[in-house]
Amino acid sequence: MTSKQNALVGNILTTISFLITAYTTLSFNLDSADAVVSSAFTVGVFIGLGFNLILHVLTWIAYVMIGKTSDKGWKIFLLVIGIIWIVGAVFGVFGGLMLGAGGADLLGSLSQLAGSIFFILAFAIKSKDIAISNS
Repeated sequence: MTSKQNALVGNILTTISFLITAYTTLSFNLDSADAVVSSAFTVGVFIGLGFNLILHVLTWIAYVMIGKTSDKGWKIFLLVIGIIWIVGAVFGVFGGLMLGAGGADLLGSLSQLAGSIFFILAFAIKSKDIAISNS
């Protein structure tokens, strides 16, 4: 697979993970009974989801920019995001298994873990320059 294909698969998997996480977090928050804790928690949740959404938009921009002349910085960005998200996904998987979290939370963490691996692969794979000669 090429760097661009790895970035595409990573983006699809991490976007699915983001959607699952956003749904489960918001549904949990809406079921919360304490109004004071719930309002503070809601603000924190929306700030976190907004920040995560911005990171996902940047990863999609990185996918589009791979293959262009200045793609090295975007590949480094995907590497850094992949490492950060792989650590979060490992904690999510182990925490979900230890706490007996629902299937959606575990599926979201596994999807994030797989997507992060694809982001790291997108950085690791070197692009092949093909020279065409007419001789």
